[in-house]
Amino acid sequence: IYCPLFQKAIIKNDGENWVESSNFTMADGAIFVGLEDDGFWDADSELKLSLFFKGTYDGNTYYFQTAEYSFSLEDGKDLLLGQGTIEDPYLVYTKFQLDKIREHLNSHYKQIRDIDLEGYNSYAATAGQGWEPIGGYVNDELILFTGIYDGCNRTISNLRMVSAAMTTGLFGAVKGYSTTAGIKNLKLTDCYIENSGVEPSSYSDKACQGMLVGYVGGNSEYSGCYASGTVKAEWGFVGGLLGTISPTEGRVPVKDCECDVVLTLESSSEVSVWGMGGLTSNAFNSDIENCHVRGKVTSLFPYDPYYSSSSDMGTGGFTGMSMKANIKNCSAEVEVNSMGMAGGFVGGAMLGNFVNCQSYGNVKSVYNMAGGFCSATEIATFKDCVVKAESVEGYQSTGGFIGMLMGMAQNCSAEITGQVHSEPNYA
Repeated sequence: IYCPLFQKAIIKNDGENWVESSNFTMADGAIFVGLEDDGFWDADSELKLSLFFKGTYDGNTYYFQTAEYSFSLEDGKDLLLGQGTIEDPYLVYTKFQLDKIREHLNSHYKQIRDIDLEGYNSYAATAGQGWEPIGGYVNDELILFTGIYDGCNRTISNLRMVSAAMTTGLFGAVKGYSTTAGIKNLKLTDCYIENSGVEPSSYSDKACQGMLVGYVGGNSEYSGCYASGTVKAEWGFVGGLLGTISPTEGRVPVKDCECDVVLTLESSSEVSVWGMGGLTSNAFNSDIENCHVRGKVTSLFPYDPYYSSSSDMGTGGFTGMSMKANIKNCSAEVEVNSMGMAGGFVGGAMLGNFVNCQSYGNVKSVYNMAGGFCSATEIATFKDCVVKAESVEGYQSTGGFIGMLMGMAQNCSAEITGQVHSEPNYA
C-alpha cells in the first residue's frame, strides 16, 4: 500500500513475508479494492489498518493485502488513502482525516466509517470551540469547499461548535465551479451549534448558520442527507440542515433530505433575523424535492410593528424565505414562533412554486403577518398543499393557509381545529 505520508509501501513478498519497499509504485489507474473490517479500528493510541489494494511491483500487477500496520494517532490523522479524484476519492474513516479536509478543499471524499466527534476540538479551532467549519468566511474572505463529499450513509455524531464565526456547520461554505460540488448520503446526529458574538452592523450574507453547511453557493447539490440537533444564534441566516441557499448563478438541487431540529434565534438587536427555517433559512434559485423537517423554530428579537429597522425576511417551519424556488413533495411538522413574519411551511414566498407540500404545526407571530402555510406571498403558486394545525395567531394579516396572498392557490386546504386569530388587524 502506497502511503504519501511515509513514501513507502508494504507488500507481500515470496507469498509469505511482508517487506517495506521504497520503489513500489501504484499502477496507472490503481484502485483501492477493499477493507478488512476485523483489522481496522481506532484505538486510544494507535490506528491499525488492514487493506486490499491493486498495484505493481517489478513490472507485475498484484492484488494484495497489507499486514496489520500501526500508526500513532498523530501520524494517522494525516493518512489519506486515495487520490482525491472522483474516480479514486480520499477515504475518510477518522475524525482526524475529516479535519484535514480543510487542507484539500478541491478534492473529493468518501466516508467509510462512522465518526464520533464527542469531546473533539478541531486543530484549526480555538480551545473550547469544538469543531471549526470546513471553509466559510475567514477574515472577511470566503473559503469554499469545491469537491464532493459522499457519506456512504455513514454517520458523524456529536458535532459541537460554540463560536462567533460568521459561518457555522460541518462545512462552512460549499460551491462548485467547473465541476459540481456537494454533499450526499451523510447523517449528522446529536449536533449542537451555538453562534454568538459581535453582529454585523447591517445586512450581510456572511452570517450563515446551519448543521451541515452554512453557506450554499451555486453549482452544488445535496441529496440523501440528514441532521438532528440544536442550533442557537443571535443574528443572520439561520437554518437547520443548510444555513442559506444563495447561489449567484445557476440553481441548487436538494433532494431526499431530512432534519430534526430545535432552532432558536434570540437577539437584543433589531438587525437580526434575515431568514430562519427548519431545513434552510432561505431557498433562492433552488429545486427542493422529497425533504422533511420536524421540530421547533423560534425567533425572538425587538420588533416595532409600526416602525422597525429590522431585516425580517420571515420565519418558517421549512424555510424562512423563498425566491424563485420550486419545492415539491416536502413537509414541515414544526411549531413556529416569531416576533415577525411567520409561516408553518415558509415565512415569505416570491416567484416560486409549491406542489404537494404539507405543514403540521401551530404558528404564532407576535407583531406581523402569520399563515398556517405562508405568511405572505408575491407572484407564487401553491398547488395541492395542506395545512393541519390547532392554531394560527398573528398581529396583522393572518390566515389558516396564507396571511396575505398575491399569487395563486389551487386545490389547497387548511384544517385548523382551534382558532385563527389576529390582533389587532385582519384574520
